[in-house]
Amino acid sequence: MTTKRANKSKQWPPIHELKYASGKRGFQVACMLDGQRIRETYSTRGEAETRAAEIRVKVENEGTAAFNIPLPLRVEAVECAALLEPHGASIREACQWYEKHVLKYRNAPTVSEIVDKLIADAVAAGRREKTTDDLSYRLGNFSKTFGARKLSEITIAELGTWRMTRLYRPGPAATC
Repeated sequence: MTTKRANKSKQWPPIHELKYASGKRGFQVACMLDGQRIRETYSTRGEAETRAAEIRVKVENEGTAAFNIPLPLRVEAVECAALLEPHGASIREACQWYEKHVLKYRNAPTVSEIVDKLIADAVAAGRREKTTDDLSYRLGNFSKTFGARKLSEITIAELGTWRMTRLYRPGPAATC
């Protein structure tokens, strides 16, 4: 296979004419696109020129879009990428995690709202009075401690500490 330049003007991406040993001819578009080297072969020059034009438009649009990003956002993106780089993470991964773990719970109810709903649901379901009283007592204690907070804001360590203070609360002094 041999190649020769089909066009003397230097237009990017270049289109190379290929001659195969079988005598057939082809046209190749070869360039770097999105960090990947591509070599696409077409049977006609028109197909190759169409693809080269598509690549030129894509690169031009991406370049224009990059310059339309406000400067503070570009600076922030560079800073964030530098923070994530030692961990092998990308800005996209960080944003996806943030969306999944933070934004999803932003409008979550507080502990006291959840407790009130659980007790109301138990009463509405016709649970015995003793059961609902017990539920009110136990969840009420939890709500007194964490009522104004959201469940997603409470750490495992805080739950462990709260549980231990409830289990091992010293009672009245024993008298002999």
